Amino acid sequence: MPRFQIHPSFNHMPLLYVVFALWGLFFAIQVPALEALFADSIPQGKRAYPITIRYVLTTVATIVGPCICVVLFQVEGDSWNLWELQLVLMVGMSLGIPPLFLLFFFNDDLAYENSIKTAVVAPKETQPLVALEASSSASNMESEHNTFLWFGPRHVPYLLFTSDFIICNGAGLSINFFPVFFQHDYNMTPSQVNLLWVAQPLLVVVLSLVCHRCATSGFMRCSEPLRTSLLMDY
Repeated sequence: MPRFQIHPSFNHMPLLYVVFALWGLFFAIQVPALEALFADSIPQGKRAYPITIRYVLTTVATIVGPCICVVLFQVEGDSWNLWELQLVLMVGMSLGIPPLFLLFFFNDDLAYENSIKTAVVAPKETQPLVALEASSSASNMESEHNTFLWFGPRHVPYLLFTSDFIICNGAGLSINFFPVFFQHDYNMTPSQVNLLWVAQPLLVVVLSLVCHRCATSGFMRCSEPLRTSLLMDY
């Protein structure tokens, strides 16, 4: 049975650069809006556990991609061939199209935070001035105690953004070159590299659950779901 072959004229690397740029632009627009809607759907202060569950499910879902890549490489040939790599790339990007249509079914008006805001507007308007002054003084006292050095609650989003920016830049300068490292130094096939990407999310899932359990017991405060929960609460 003849194998499917991509025509050599399709080898246009600049086109791939444009596609990846558009793909990154889509994620830059879609992810913040989806994260905000997810945060508004959960009561403030109770977001750590749901975010951990979502992070675990998302990480487990990333196993499907490498598994499909292993099957495609076994069918088309388990070698570092440009045509086979392009086939796997096109199949992977085409699988990302159907979930895009699900984004049209989200409704911001049904979010939990939006319903709470509309429900408490009237009672707040009828409260006396003394209650407003008491709540204001209480919030000021809380903000004074909830500080570290010259950093306060208003600095939390900026600190998390700076930390994530540094980590993502470091990851972009290292993780993207792992397949090249495995190919040249260990002579691993594409299927073997994808099997590593299958094992890595499984380890991340286990460690995320452990980190969440440790965080709730007060021994650790640096898991990714907890960081996301802090950013949403502030």
